[in-house]
Amino acid sequence: MPTRFTNPFRVPAGRRGERPGRQQGSLGRPLLALAALAVLGASASAITYFVTTPRTATAVQAPAMAAIPLFYLLDPFTVTLTRDHSERLLHVGLTLELADEASRKRLADYMPVVRSQVLLLLGEQDADAVQTAAGKRQLAADVRTTINAIFEGRGGPTVNNVLFNAFVVQ
Repeated sequence: MPTRFTNPFRVPAGRRGERPGRQQGSLGRPLLALAALAVLGASASAITYFVTTPRTATAVQAPAMAAIPLFYLLDPFTVTLTRDHSERLLHVGLTLELADEASRKRLADYMPVVRSQVLLLLGEQDADAVQTAAGKRQLAADVRTTINAIFEGRGGPTVNNVLFNAFVVQ
């Protein structure tokens, strides 16, 4: 005789179409959808706020890029150094480090005056003194001071540094 098998998942006849343990007309799904919509709206508002609000001073700022220096190469100078009936030659190549592009243009406009003043300064040097490291540093400072003095009151170039690219005493 065949045995009847009963289905444990079978819904009783009076409750078809409903889930067991649920009440008719439950508001569960609409409330869940409303809660999800509120979470999405809050997160979108927070993202918009953080993206559009400028950072405060406490934020780590990237280091500023250093400005590229402007260099002006002068033609080499050769002068005779006279001391106690002896003559020696000084050959110097100079490069000037300038403050800005306007300084470069102004320096080019006044180049005859600049070269004349630097030649006079170089001709006054002592051959033994300029061969030392301290003498070269002093000469560079003197050249810088001389060139900047030419433009005092004229709004001329600012020479920040004087660099040697050739230096021979013979």
